[in-house]
Amino acid sequence: MALRKTLNRDTDLSFMMKKMVAVLACMSLAGCGSTAASRTEETPDPVLAQAQDMLSSMSLEDKLEQMMVISVETWNGNDFTEMNEEASRLFSDYHFGGITLFAQNLADDEQASSLISDMNALNTGVPYMIATDQEGGYVTRLSFGTDTPGNMALCASGNSENAEKAASIIAEELSALGINTDFAPDADVNSNPSNPVIGIRSFSDDPDLVSTYSRAYRKGLEENNTGSCLKHFPGHGNTDTDSHTGLPSVNETYEQLQETDLKPFIDNIQDGADLIMTAHIQYPLIMEETAENINGEEIVLPASLSRHMITDILRGELGYEGLVITDSLRMDAVSADFAIEDACRLAINAGDDLLLMPVTCNDGTCYEQLDALLASLTEDVNDKVIPEERIDASVLRILEYKIRHGYFDQKDKASVDFEIMQKQHETESRTIARDCVSVVKNEDAFPLKEEDRVLFLGVNERQTNALKHAYRQQDLQDDAVYMNFDWGRAEDVESQLEGKDVLVLTSWYDDISQLDPKESVMIPAIQNMIKKAHEQNMKVIVISTALPYDLGLYEEADALLAVYNPTGISFDKDGGVWGLAGENIPAAVDVLYGTAEGKGSLPVNVPKAEGMSFTDEIVYTRGFCLQN
Repeated sequence: MALRKTLNRDTDLSFMMKKMVAVLACMSLAGCGSTAASRTEETPDPVLAQAQDMLSSMSLEDKLEQMMVISVETWNGNDFTEMNEEASRLFSDYHFGGITLFAQNLADDEQASSLISDMNALNTGVPYMIATDQEGGYVTRLSFGTDTPGNMALCASGNSENAEKAASIIAEELSALGINTDFAPDADVNSNPSNPVIGIRSFSDDPDLVSTYSRAYRKGLEENNTGSCLKHFPGHGNTDTDSHTGLPSVNETYEQLQETDLKPFIDNIQDGADLIMTAHIQYPLIMEETAENINGEEIVLPASLSRHMITDILRGELGYEGLVITDSLRMDAVSADFAIEDACRLAINAGDDLLLMPVTCNDGTCYEQLDALLASLTEDVNDKVIPEERIDASVLRILEYKIRHGYFDQKDKASVDFEIMQKQHETESRTIARDCVSVVKNEDAFPLKEEDRVLFLGVNERQTNALKHAYRQQDLQDDAVYMNFDWGRAEDVESQLEGKDVLVLTSWYDDISQLDPKESVMIPAIQNMIKKAHEQNMKVIVISTALPYDLGLYEEADALLAVYNPTGISFDKDGGVWGLAGENIPAAVDVLYGTAEGKGSLPVNVPKAEGMSFTDEIVYTRGFCLQN
C-alpha cells in the first residue's frame, strides 16, 4: 500500500520545527563540530537533548525520508534548473534529509541560488543538507565557479596549506549559493596505477600524504561554513574496476587495509571528521556476509552494505560516531545486483545513516517509486526485518549533525557579488597551480625565450586554448602557432614543424586502456611527433595533464612536466575566457617562460609501462622533481 501524507501530519511537523527553531535561538550551539556527543548524565549535551525531542515527534515515514538524499538532475528530459509545479511536490510533500546537485542543476550563480532558495522554501520539515561533488580539478559541478588545481596537484605542491586554501575557495563559492555540504575530500590512496575511477582525484599513493592533505582540505571547507565528507570508505584507490559500471573486489586482509587505505580515514576520524561516504567494493578476505542478488547468485556484500564493515569496523574498531552516507545507490555496483528496496534494507541494517540517490527523480513517475520504496521499508520495520531502533539511531545522528552545523540558524545569507569573488579566486588558484607544476626532465629545453618560434599542440580544443591563453599572458609578440592534435591528420601538424624551434604538446592519460594502441592512438601519435620534431632539430616539451603515469612513455622528449588537471579553457565569440577555466596548464606555460618556478614534486611513483600493463619497476619515484 502506497504511503501518503496527511494535512495533520505536515502541520504537526511544521509546528515541531518552529518550536525547535525557537528553542535553538535561545541556545549557543557549535557550528561545525563533530557529532560525537557526550551521552553521560554528568555532562548532558543540550544538542543531543533537542535532537531526541525532535525525534520523538517524528513518524516512521518522516524518519525514513530523513535518511534519503535525492537528486533531480533532469525533469522530463530537460536540465532541472528551475522549479516547476510537478517537481515541487518532491520538496513540499516529502521530508528528505538532503538534496545533491549536479552540473545540470547549476547553470550560473543567480540561477543556482534561486533554485536552492525555492527548494528550501517548499520544505516544511527539517532543513536540507544541500550537497554537491566539488572536489576541484577534474571533478567539479560548478561550470561557472573556480576550477581549483585538484587533489593530486595540491599534494604535488608540497604544501598542505595549498589544500586548505583551495578548499576555502570552494567553500566560499558553495556557501554563497546556499550549498552547505561538499562531498569532498577524496581520501582514497591511489595505490593501483590501473585504477580507472580515482586517479588524480586522490592526493597520493602514500597514506601519510593523503592523511595530511585531506585533513588540511577538510579544515578549509569547515572553517568556511561548508561541511566536508570523506570518501570512499574504506578506500577506492586499489581497485581496477569503476564502481559506476561494475562491482570492484579487493583481495586484501584487514591488516593490509590498515596499513594503506584505512590510515587517512583513521587520522581524520581522530581529527573530528563527522561525515563519511562508503564505497561499493567487495572485500572477500575481510567480510563473510553474503546476499542473494537479482540473478539468484550468492555474492559477497560490498562494504557499503556490510554490517561488519560499517558497524563493527568503522563504528566499533575505529570509534567513529559521525554520519555515514552510502555512495550513489544508482551505481551499477549496487543496482546491477540488488533491487532498490533490498539495497536500502541492507544499507540501513549495515549501519548507514543516509541513502544517497535511492530513486531516479527525473519525472512524475518518481512519486510512485518513492511511495513503493517507503512502503517496502515501512513493512520491513513493522515485520522487525529492520529494527526501528536502527532507524532511530541514524535519524538522531542526522538531527544532531544538522543542529551542530547550524542548519536551523535562520540568518539571511549575505549578499555576495559572485563575479568579483570568483575573479579573486581565479588569481589565487593560478598562484596555487604554479606551486603544483612538477618538472621531471629538462635538457636545456626551457626557459623559453621571446625569439623562440613555438608550435603549441593540445590534445583537444580546450587544452589548446589553455596554451594559447597562457602564452598571450606572457606579454610576448604573438607569433606562436596553436593546433589541436588530430591523431588522424598528423600530416597537418608535421607540415607546421619546419621553421619552428620548440614543440610544446600536452598528453592526457587517465586509463590503462590507453596503453593499448587498439583502444587509443594518443600515446603512439605523441611518440611519433617527438621523433618528427627532432628530425627538424626542434626541442620537444611534453606536459602531462592528468595522471603522471605517462611520463615514462615520453623519455625521448627534451623536457617533461606534470600538472595533474586536464581541464582546459573555452573562449567566447570575442576570444575571452568563458566558463570553467583550468589554471594548471597555463601554470605550466608560466614555468616554461620563467614566470613561475615549477618546484612541484611527484606525489606518486611512476611505474614503467610494458605492453598493456605496468611493471614493478619505478621510472620516477614519488617526491622527485628538478629544481629550476
